[in-house]
Amino acid sequence: ACLVGSEMCKETDIQIQVMDTGCGFSEYILQSLNSAIPLEPQNGHRIGITNAIQRLNLLYGQGEAVITFSNLPSGGACVTILLPAV
Repeated sequence: ACLVGSEMCKETDIQIQVMDTGCGFSEYILQSLNSAIPLEPQNGHRIGITNAIQRLNLLYGQGEAVITFSNLPSGGACVTILLPAV
C-alpha cells in the first residue's frame, strides 16, 4: 500500500487516500464496510480495519471522521479517510 495524497478538502477537512495494487475488496466486504457493518475477525484478518474505524470514532467523535472503501478500476483497493482539521 502507498499513501497517495494528503490534501485539504474544503477549509476544515484533511483527506488521506491509501491505495494498493492487489485484488481489491470483495463485493460483500465492500458493501459491509461502506454500510458501517462491523466485520467479524477471521483467522487474525480484518482486525486492522475494525480497529482503525473504532479509533477514528474515539478520536473525532462518532461520524465526524469519514472513511470510505472502494476498488480501483485498474485493480486494487482504495481507502479514503476524511478528517476534520482541529
